[in-house]
Amino acid sequence: MAIVTVPYFQYGVRKWIWGNSGNYNGQAITVDAVGEYACVGYQIPPEEDGKSLETIWYRTAAVSTSGDFDFVVSDNSTTAIGPGATTHATETATVSAGNTWSSVTLTSPYTVSAGEWIYIRAEHTGDSANVQFSRGTRQHAALGLPNSVANQGTPTYGDAQLILAKYDDGTWLNGGHSGAIFLNHTFNSTDSDAEHGVRFQVPAPMRVVGIRSHVDLNSGGLYAAHLYNDSATPQDTGANRLATTGQIDGDFGFNDGRGRQSMFTTETTLSASTWYRMTWEAQNSTDMTLSGWQDSGGTGTIDNYVDSSVWYHTEDNGAGGWTNTTSECPSMMLLVNGIDDGTGGGTASILGRPQGRGGFSQ
Repeated sequence: MAIVTVPYFQYGVRKWIWGNSGNYNGQAITVDAVGEYACVGYQIPPEEDGKSLETIWYRTAAVSTSGDFDFVVSDNSTTAIGPGATTHATETATVSAGNTWSSVTLTSPYTVSAGEWIYIRAEHTGDSANVQFSRGTRQHAALGLPNSVANQGTPTYGDAQLILAKYDDGTWLNGGHSGAIFLNHTFNSTDSDAEHGVRFQVPAPMRVVGIRSHVDLNSGGLYAAHLYNDSATPQDTGANRLATTGQIDGDFGFNDGRGRQSMFTTETTLSASTWYRMTWEAQNSTDMTLSGWQDSGGTGTIDNYVDSSVWYHTEDNGAGGWTNTTSECPSMMLLVNGIDDGTGGGTASILGRPQGRGGFSQ
């Protein structure tokens, strides 16, 4: 293994993710007449070539009158942004439950191809149904993916319909938006959970110099960010603490929930497939808040955003140990300036399963 220096990049989970900030009921479109639909488009990434799309998940804000909808998987239009004329799969189902996630299983799953655009829509069938389909905000419009088309109307880039899809192997259609919902953890040194962060693994050796996270640090507060090995206890100051920022004064004014870059006092090289923790510790009685994401209603939608088997929330349990929650994921990223170049039996790949905005960003 040889670590080579690279331009700084971030590896981890960002605050804003495609399609949803958790503001369900404030973002919805009403579908109440024949021919109207709620729709979202996806482009299939190469690693999903040949998979069978089997289940459509959707979220409703409210159901005034239940009724049948056609859930359709189609190609894209060649003349405008939106669904095309070729139907790949369709299933009729009754929509009756409001303010919740529901799913429809396709009798005949559709096999996708790398690079193709597909559109998934919930279309009114002509009965008396009146349904508000949820939308989410904070989609990165510059990415142009996914896009949303509602009521046969104008495509929308600033938000997207909460319509997701799963393959028959249980994995989510990637390259689209997540159904995870927003989450804040607020804490200080007098709480039993005085330290929160992420328990994680990385897919290849990398040299870490700091972290970037979405936190509110308040005036009068004293805080610190740490990197631990898996044997460390909360507030550990011994050899199990691999790196720290040292004490940070909340009077610096990072209290707007935006991304904060915090450099460690030493750099550390992490090994692949090894457990670590990166955390924020509150060191006095002034609150701090760490933002992130949580699963929506037990649907497993967090896994459409982050591989929750190797990247998830951890917190001080108040008894000298940690409580881990795989259905939650704080917005924290490693600042990396070196990766394994693949020599000496190592591997140069760092991509693995994407974390947040595709796994890393420069």
